Amino acid sequence: MGLLHYQNKLYKDALFYFLQGLETDPDNIDILFALGRLYYDIGEFEKSLKIYKKLEMLNQRNPEKLINIQKNIDFINSIIEGEKWKKI
Repeated sequence: MGLLHYQNKLYKDALFYFLQGLETDPDNIDILFALGRLYYDIGEFEKSLKIYKKLEMLNQRNPEKLINIQKNIDFINSIIEGEKWKKI
């Protein structure tokens, strides 16, 4: 249900369903990926980074996913750093 709302850019509703899903299964990789992307899309970079770091811990035995997660972490970190420089 959350993905359908996300695809239709109903981010508030998608967030509700993603968080509800995580209450039942806090380590659900699919929901975490979607939630990390949603937070990124709405500009909540710190929250997105936190989700991707959790995914990094959960995917230690999956090198293919781990590489993708680490790329996302690096990219989000660069955005956060850029935002800090704008404030100076």
